[in-house]
Amino acid sequence: MKKIDKYIDSVYQDFDGTEKEIKELKVEMRSHLLEIVEELKAEGKSESKAVQIALNRFGDEAQLSHGLMEFFEAQKLFAKKLLRFSIGVCIVGIIGLGWLVILNQMEQNERKDLISNIAAQLNEDTEFSTAEEDEVLKQVNYFSDSLKILHLSIYYSEDGMEEAFPAKVENAEYVFHNISPVNNELVPTKGYALNDKWFMQIQFDDNRNNYIALITLGIFIVFGVLIIIWSILNTYIKKYKRRKNDD
Repeated sequence: MKKIDKYIDSVYQDFDGTEKEIKELKVEMRSHLLEIVEELKAEGKSESKAVQIALNRFGDEAQLSHGLMEFFEAQKLFAKKLLRFSIGVCIVGIIGLGWLVILNQMEQNERKDLISNIAAQLNEDTEFSTAEEDEVLKQVNYFSDSLKILHLSIYYSEDGMEEAFPAKVENAEYVFHNISPVNNELVPTKGYALNDKWFMQIQFDDNRNNYIALITLGIFIVFGVLIIIWSILNTYIKKYKRRKNDD
């Protein structure tokens, strides 16, 4: 049966697959060829004649099978590359998410520093001293760029912040950054109690964080779509292999 083995080797000579896959395919093809040879020999054909007929008969089928296998191997290779790319996208998304968390934490810490530094300058008197006002202004200017402060105003209320917030800017005792607050639903006004009598209203430009969050969300959506495509391809390839093995 050397002729059969030589024929099988020639069919899978340039086949792109693992050694295990090629070996399994060769065994399967050899089994089919030997089965045909035995049937022909049972009909009275000599072994050499039976082998030749089997190879001729099996040739077209083998070429078709080989072409299909090459097609599915190409799909499998594409699926592997797609999976690797998807994992890469996921890693980028995780890095972006981590960066967003760190950036948000840094901003929260800076906001706490701003509030505590301003609160440290105030007592429950109804007015600032010039020195206190200068110190508060210094703190606002220091944090203005890093926190993207759009508006900051300070209010005095005998009833405290809970009763007075939100307050109109016209009622502010001091406005330290931009006279008018931004009138935009996307830019909320936050209130912070400085002590029992004083509180401040502040607006931050959170667009940078929002953009990063949207980009990160988009990356994870792309990852999800790619994984779905990979799963469909992988399932399709596995079904083909199972069907081929059953045949």
